[in-house]
Amino acid sequence: MKYTDQDVGIIESLCCGMFHRIVQHYGRIDKIHLNRDGSFRCHCPIHGATDGKQNFSWDPKIGRWVCFSHSCGPGGAIGFIRAMRTDHDWWSAVEEAAIFSHYVPGTLLKLPPIKVIEPEILYLEETVLEKFKGTHPYWSRIQPWVKEYLQGGYCSERWHVLYGRITLPVRDANGKLLGITTRIATTEPPVDAGSIVQENWKHKYKNYGRTERGGFQKGLILYNFHNAKKYKDLPLLIVEGPFDVARVIEHGYRAVVALQGSDVTRYQWDLLEPFKHLIYALDPDTMEGHKLSRFKEEAKARDIEVSILRLEVDPGDTTREQFIRIFKDHTLS
Repeated sequence: MKYTDQDVGIIESLCCGMFHRIVQHYGRIDKIHLNRDGSFRCHCPIHGATDGKQNFSWDPKIGRWVCFSHSCGPGGAIGFIRAMRTDHDWWSAVEEAAIFSHYVPGTLLKLPPIKVIEPEILYLEETVLEKFKGTHPYWSRIQPWVKEYLQGGYCSERWHVLYGRITLPVRDANGKLLGITTRIATTEPPVDAGSIVQENWKHKYKNYGRTERGGFQKGLILYNFHNAKKYKDLPLLIVEGPFDVARVIEHGYRAVVALQGSDVTRYQWDLLEPFKHLIYALDPDTMEGHKLSRFKEEAKARDIEVSILRLEVDPGDTTREQFIRIFKDHTLS
């Protein structure tokens, strides 16, 4: 297909608006953090940086990217596709960019599949949960049956890195134990805590798992999904953290999952897709802006209905009456 210079300008403009998705697709990057103005930095997918440095930068104001450590650019969105598809000439890259941006109305075209290297998921043995059977007054904040339902606990083993934290097991979609998510129970660590515990106390939340740096890969799962998927006839409520989930369940709604953050990865979208109605109920400070826009855009592409639940406080801080009033008063929009 032949494209005029005007066509190329339109295609470039469309691709600029979704450039982070283009980089994710061709660079096989699971997650990119966008700044408020839409700019971002990541490792350079063109020369395949492996040093962990964020040497690839995108500036949406001028529609240009640049690699700081190699002579990969700079360039625009079409130039990036051409750099990644070394077998393409300029016009082939233009055509692929047009397909990616859906520039040709009414034409069902798909990009050639690019092999994605799936991350290895490392699990924990169920016996690990025996270390987190302690109790703590913090758990009095929610009803005992909710704590039992989510298998909440407390690490009372002084030698353990999680000593002094309340705990919740994190499972994959099939209920297999992936890790432990935790929260400090008090403002100060226990008086007999070791140096590692004291050093980590500055982090309110800490994840525990089997990856190199500890923790687990949050972007591969949705917290409580193995329970929530039993309620596919209900809209799926999406919150930020596991303790928000605990509060919503206490209020009487079990079709709820946590992103453990505010971004949604490709793997999480694959889990969400069977639900045809999602309720976006993140903390008030993340309810507006580009993250919400991206969420709506991705849901629309997957033919998923989205409602916005605007709570006055974080879901984990709501009272039952407050939550039910907002939920039932049709403040979904």
